[in-house]
Amino acid sequence: AGAALAFGGSCTATEVGQVSIVVTALLAAALWCDRNQHQYASGVLVALALIKPTISVPFAVALLITGRQKAAVAATIYGAVATAVTWAVTGASPLHMLQQMAASASNYVGAGTVGVMDMLAAFGIVSSAQVALTPVIVGIPAAAVMVMSRHSLTLAFAVAAVWGRLWTYHKSYDDVMLVLLLLPLGVVAFSTRSRVALVSFAAIGALAWIPGRLLALPEIQMLQLLAWPAALIALIFTAREIRDVDSEQVRMQRLHA
Repeated sequence: AGAALAFGGSCTATEVGQVSIVVTALLAAALWCDRNQHQYASGVLVALALIKPTISVPFAVALLITGRQKAAVAATIYGAVATAVTWAVTGASPLHMLQQMAASASNYVGAGTVGVMDMLAAFGIVSSAQVALTPVIVGIPAAAVMVMSRHSLTLAFAVAAVWGRLWTYHKSYDDVMLVLLLLPLGVVAFSTRSRVALVSFAAIGALAWIPGRLLALPEIQMLQLLAWPAALIALIFTAREIRDVDSEQVRMQRLHA
């Protein structure tokens, strides 16, 4: 919790009333429930986190890829009920809401932090195409890496954190989701003493815990854009030295309790 609240974007999220801290807390609670064999509760928590789908959709995918069938069923049932209630109250169908979201998304392409969309813009790709292409460009390799990590929901959630941060428009107040990358990276780094993992942990921590005003600098945002996927790769490959990352993280938490 302390690591998440220390993120430079956490203060901004609180000031402007963004729900990224709440969504990240729900996802962390879902991971805790999974470790304690409460898959149905885990699924419901992931479904609740879908109040901000630009963050949490990749985490729902992680439930499927890691074979958490009970959690996936619970999330689906909750999502279906919530969608039906929303439809009844607002009179707008889910398809209509998605169409509105897609139509309005192009208006915010240039308003977020430096990301994949900006790279597409540098090649002359217009905003509507940016919105359509970015999820594909990020999602395909991210899903492949997630499949490689399917033995561990902790690792799959780390992949989902980077996937969720890069696949669409975000501002720095959403960076808090990357605590789900930072913490397992720290556990693996200090467990294996891998220099690559330790350097990656230090880099991600430094870029996360700097003052919020520095996060507005394009240079810092570009460093983050490069550091997040690089640190994820370091985590995935270093974690192979630990048979069970989930159990190791629990053990480390107990040692430092």
